[in-house]
Amino acid sequence: MTTDFENKFRGIQYTDDVQPMESDDYRAIESRSVVSLILGLFSFLTAFSWGFVFVPILGILIGWLAFQKILTTQKEITGFKLAITGMTLSLVFGILGMAWSYWSYHNITPAGYQLVEFNEFAADPKTGKISDNILALDGKRVFVPGFMSPTKTMSGIKEFPLVRTLQPSKFGPATPPPTEIILVKMANGQHLEYRTDLVKVGGILHVKKDYDYDNAPYRIDADVFR
Repeated sequence: MTTDFENKFRGIQYTDDVQPMESDDYRAIESRSVVSLILGLFSFLTAFSWGFVFVPILGILIGWLAFQKILTTQKEITGFKLAITGMTLSLVFGILGMAWSYWSYHNITPAGYQLVEFNEFAADPKTGKISDNILALDGKRVFVPGFMSPTKTMSGIKEFPLVRTLQPSKFGPATPPPTEIILVKMANGQHLEYRTDLVKVGGILHVKKDYDYDNAPYRIDADVFR
């Protein structure tokens, strides 16, 4: 005994309008080309931290492996454009991101610090008094560019004088005035190597309102060194 459903199912007639799928034209997408594309899109993360540099490197490596696989099995798999796009994005975003990260690290003042140019520390040439703007920064976090004055050692440096320039003026004294010297003491036990290029120091500024010519009136307890 048959049901109405079975009778209807048996009554279905296949016609020429129903064509089987052409399986010969189907090619699977190489999964690694998709992964490379995703990594390429996320390669912009290098702009936020050098720790993400592995993202574009993996994007290029995986994209290249996918590219090689597609070349050898073109009749079976596809994804050529995805692999090329993934490698391109990984390279471009990776380079741009790292360039921005490097530039911002060396040129942008860290959050919570106030940029103070070295010439602002100079005392009044007539009275020798420190400016009110600098006095107001006593106990606050500053970020100061300058040069490391040579010390007795070239490595393992815990403190050093920060000066405006390493080249003494031909018309001035060989030793800079005390208000052109900032004693930098590194916090957290950090040790430094001596450098002759421009450095930037960030930390808490201490100012002595009353000072003598033999002692610098400025000290920075530094926790940032670039």
